[in-house]
Amino acid sequence: MSPDSAREFTVDGETFFVTAEPRSQYRFDWVSGPNPDYGFVTSIYPQGHMTDEQIVASIHDFLAEIDLETGYLAD
Repeated sequence: MSPDSAREFTVDGETFFVTAEPRSQYRFDWVSGPNPDYGFVTSIYPQGHMTDEQIVASIHDFLAEIDLETGYLAD
């Protein structure tokens, strides 16, 4: 993904818009989630591009940490 490009990914039945940002940062917006404007940001080092497999794994790991009652990261 090139910087400022966005793609849609569906993982474990949930939809995310993933945007590549400058300095190898990626914004993951959880568009099908219960809470508006919720998601996460990650970066890779050294600078480069995440593969689709890395993106899917990041989303899967994020969803595994979600509290099903609140829709937010578990405490």
